[in-house]
Amino acid sequence: MGGSTSAPPAQPRAGRSFPPPSRPRPNAASPWTQAYPKPLTDSVLGVADVIVTMGCGDTCPVLPGKRYLDWNVADPARQPIATVRRIRDDLQTRVTALLAEVLVQ
Repeated sequence: MGGSTSAPPAQPRAGRSFPPPSRPRPNAASPWTQAYPKPLTDSVLGVADVIVTMGCGDTCPVLPGKRYLDWNVADPARQPIATVRRIRDDLQTRVTALLAEVLVQ
């Protein structure tokens, strides 16, 4: 396994497209405008050890031999800030646990 833990935000080639939120992430180090969905291309998927999707179903490309996780995550659009923070914290917990698992292997 490679030493990289880069995980760019992405979206499937076909399917819903989500614009970035108009306000910065609450209590986060970088504003939303620095991270935005990028297409899930075969070249991006080809170098990934684990591919995490969030409800894209059959619209996400699938490569044989890759590990896929589909996280059921609430949509933060038009939610109160307290809900957005819970979603953010849930994702942080999931990412931290996944990194701990992957980096141990």
